[in-house]
Amino acid sequence: MKPLGIEVLPLAAFNVPEPALSDSDPTRALKTKAAVVSAAVGLPAIGHARSFRIDPLLRYGGDGGPQWRWPVPWPGAKEELAAQLIQADNALTRGGYCGPDDRGALFHTFLCLAWPDARTRVFEGRLEGQFAQLWHGRKKAGDLMPGFAECFVPDGETASLADLDGGSRQWDRDEKQAIDALRQALARINGVGPID
Repeated sequence: MKPLGIEVLPLAAFNVPEPALSDSDPTRALKTKAAVVSAAVGLPAIGHARSFRIDPLLRYGGDGGPQWRWPVPWPGAKEELAAQLIQADNALTRGGYCGPDDRGALFHTFLCLAWPDARTRVFEGRLEGQFAQLWHGRKKAGDLMPGFAECFVPDGETASLADLDGGSRQWDRDEKQAIDALRQALARINGVGPID
């Protein structure tokens, strides 16, 4: 944001706690949190939320079949996440979602710019792909404690993020999209030319 003359400070710099709001709709929760912080500090605020979501019929418009969503980064123990991913994998297989086109998944980033008068604007980025059958191609189930990177195959690839050469370059592609959209919007608001 520096080329725009904008300094971004962490919430801790204002001695304001993060609002403890919950909502089943992550976009609505993010907008509410960002608006509350902006009103509290009297300055524009940027909220951030990232999730990993399984939406089996994503390639067909989404919102079909069973759904799962986890925050990224995962706040709990890796073993707990692994158990939940394994349960999702088993449920999909039992339900006949065996791929390759009916195990949709994505990393989804939302950024919300809020003003003290409660106006908000949301920017998003997506990295779409498939939720891999966890034990396909592995020697045995015990060889793997899955995390998001081990079970996600980005569109156009044949291996999981964990197994891809350069997978780390794709890991945060959704966040970069959201940040770029925010930067472009701020550049237009401030009358600054295109930002690289």
